[in-house]
Amino acid sequence: MRDPEIRAALHALLDRRLPPGAVVIDEYGLGGSVADVAVFTPHALHGFEIKSVERFVRTDGIDRSRLAPRWREMSDDDFTCATAFIAARKPG
Repeated sequence: MRDPEIRAALHALLDRRLPPGAVVIDEYGLGGSVADVAVFTPHALHGFEIKSVERFVRTDGIDRSRLAPRWREMSDDDFTCATAFIAARKPG
């Protein structure tokens, strides 16, 4: 996933969970830093920094039929994923 997809998913989640009166703003400056998404509620300010997910895919592995029965039904995304590196940090 890249920034636009992550941002859209975050907005959808926030829209479902935030209390009435909360405001969501993209790219908001917070004391020398910029929050990719900032959320203002009546009692707090929350900032989110979006980190992209980078997937490495391989299709030259073993055939699905050679897997143990319990693994044969895994999703194609899981079956072809060689590695995944996900970076996240808490601001501050």
